[in-house]
Amino acid sequence: MSRDLTVFLFLAIILNIQTSFFIIFFYRKQEKINKKEKALSFEKQEFERKFTRKKIFPHFLLNIMEYIYVKFIDNEKEFEILDKFKFVLYYFLVDSEKEMVELEKELVFYKYYVDLDNYRKNDRVEVIINVEGKTEECMIIPMLFEPLIGNAMKHTKQDGSGFVNITIDATKYPKLYFYCCNNFPKNPQNLISSENGLKIMEQRLSLCYNNKYSMKTTQEDDLYKVELVINVE
Repeated sequence: MSRDLTVFLFLAIILNIQTSFFIIFFYRKQEKINKKEKALSFEKQEFERKFTRKKIFPHFLLNIMEYIYVKFIDNEKEFEILDKFKFVLYYFLVDSEKEMVELEKELVFYKYYVDLDNYRKNDRVEVIINVEGKTEECMIIPMLFEPLIGNAMKHTKQDGSGFVNITIDATKYPKLYFYCCNNFPKNPQNLISSENGLKIMEQRLSLCYNNKYSMKTTQEDDLYKVELVINVE
């Protein structure tokens, strides 16, 4: 066997060994990545499952239901309120269990949500919801903004001077912008439960959107503002 052939065979063996090690290393690394992705997916599913069962939202529904029943005793049936309540209840029980929902349907939910809450408070809060852009292209995780809107409705002034201004902006899709501003009294109540709701919301954002979001809150005098930006692609 010539020297050149021997060297060639030796190099071929070395290259084959290196290739084999690379393939083994690649598959082991890929296996670790797959396991990590499966673990993250399982964690996300478990969190969402627990989230839907531990929401404090049922208390809102029960309060509305009790108030409507009282109104029915003294007045004629208000079918518009019942239709809104039916939509909200169905959305909570059925649609909120889905992994993703249409933003347009989610916005209807928020509109009815604040209408019902304001109805219970005898319309003492001025609520404006402004929607910009083509929201029909967007899909988001269900009830994503509920903690922010719920807190704004809960902590705004209840003396007739309270207001909540909400803007959902999809003009720069796939980036979705959410703005909320409300005024609040000197001594707002139930801050602990509100903080817990925000923590759960941030956990959902982290699990479902990774690092593709940012949230900023500011407090100026008697105004509380929230700005949330999410890449929903």
